[in-house]
Amino acid sequence: MSDLKSVKIIYWSGKEEDRSMWSTKYKMRGIAGRYGDILTGDKKEKTKDEIDAITDIDLKKNELEIKKSAREGYMGLVMSMQDVKSFIIAKEYENKLYSVTC
Repeated sequence: MSDLKSVKIIYWSGKEEDRSMWSTKYKMRGIAGRYGDILTGDKKEKTKDEIDAITDIDLKKNELEIKKSAREGYMGLVMSMQDVKSFIIAKEYENKLYSVTC
């Protein structure tokens, strides 16, 4: 996803009646891309501290790839938001997950 011009965004209106269709489309896009295993729960993103504690180089590299994929999925999620309410929900989750403030 290095070229944002080529990113296809699946927009969500923020309305509950649109959520099921949007979430299914978003999940399918993730499965076709790099972060499907995270959306399905087959892989779980580790914290920075957990990754830093890994001594095996190949395992650490794999965990960093999972983290990168999760970040790409989250980027797509935030970009899909079309209303303030859903954006705030996603941003609050980001702050808890990544301890990031903008």
